[in-house]
Amino acid sequence: MPGMQKKKLEYFQMRILRNRVLPVLQAGVCERRGYNGRYNCDMPGLRKTDHVLQFRLFLKGFNSMRKKIMLLVLLAFSCILTACSFEKEVDYTEITDEEKTYFTSINLDEKYVYSTLTDQEKYYYRKMLKCLMNYEDSVTINSIDYNVMERAYKAIRRDYGGIFWMDGYEYATTKNNTVFTPSYSMSKEKKEWYAQQISDDVEKVTAQLSGNDYDKVKALYEYLVKNVQYNESVENGQNILSVFLDNETVCNGYASATQYVLNLVNVESIIMTGYSGNEKHAWNYVRIDNKWYQMDVTYGATSDRVEGVDYLYMTMTDDICNMNHLSDDVYIPPVCDSLEANYFVREGMYFKSTQFGELSDYISEKWREQSPEIIFVTDCDITSDYVKENILTDDNIVKLCTGVHTMRYEFSEAYNLFALYLE
Repeated sequence: MPGMQKKKLEYFQMRILRNRVLPVLQAGVCERRGYNGRYNCDMPGLRKTDHVLQFRLFLKGFNSMRKKIMLLVLLAFSCILTACSFEKEVDYTEITDEEKTYFTSINLDEKYVYSTLTDQEKYYYRKMLKCLMNYEDSVTINSIDYNVMERAYKAIRRDYGGIFWMDGYEYATTKNNTVFTPSYSMSKEKKEWYAQQISDDVEKVTAQLSGNDYDKVKALYEYLVKNVQYNESVENGQNILSVFLDNETVCNGYASATQYVLNLVNVESIIMTGYSGNEKHAWNYVRIDNKWYQMDVTYGATSDRVEGVDYLYMTMTDDICNMNHLSDDVYIPPVCDSLEANYFVREGMYFKSTQFGELSDYISEKWREQSPEIIFVTDCDITSDYVKENILTDDNIVKLCTGVHTMRYEFSEAYNLFALYLE
């Protein structure tokens, strides 16, 4: 009976070996021999004797190896955690004395987009800006975050429209650092040569910008609209070189020149990007008497106005600009809700429902001055309707303007803007 029990035990051990264990382990470990279902496991130092003994020894060795592997895995994982725990922490607010002197000289703290960034984004911004301004080959940043770097780079392009010598960047990462490498569109010598070429033209423009913030913005708007033509095929249209060397540019050239020149005369401005209709577009925000306004020189330069400058796009509120502009910016833009520096308000060409008498006097005065075009804006649709029905009638105009023979006007419903023509 004991012999029978031993045979049964061996039988069931063989079934377990054949049906469950060996199909998993046999690859690379065990080799099948003959047709009787016996398996020999070739292990160093082991005699090929009874298959059950061999299998027991194999399992013992496998279990030992498994424990070693698990120990190695745990050790490796522990090393990773330890390495992470010892990674150098970066103080993103720390600025060296040299950097502090440099950034103070360029009034960095006054830059709007920079002020909206996180500490880490500002850290990237400062490192990259100093590299670009000094035409350095690269700069190593003690941090690794591509998204932060991209936001910082775009912020620089919005705060500094005068950087005409670069068109992108490359980057590489090491264990704890990012290497930022600018892509320059020209050599340092050529960059300095171009800067010298445009300096005289820039000085001539800035010399015309005097008075308060509003006067400076108005004078620059008029200069760009009158002297720089819109041309999609112009070389360097995406930067200020086309504005001052060719007197032709596209939207980004207008916006960059606006920001650059206003910065030189201490008027804060930023570049905004987005869409006008279905096309990519760039324009500006300008700060006048501590209040923000949107301004689109491109629209002013491409206006259908035959005579004079179209001031509709000079100092716009958000409500006006957002009718045909859509920002794609991820930065928090300034709120533009003031009419104080709106051109029509500032120049006495904006009339409310309580100012119909002032409007009549304004039309009479412009007629006496022989103005070929009388422009004014009303505050709402109701006011505009009243003006059409009661002021801009043949009988009333004859009373207001002695000697007038003909009268016609154009009306922009979107802006409540009137253009009156009298002869």
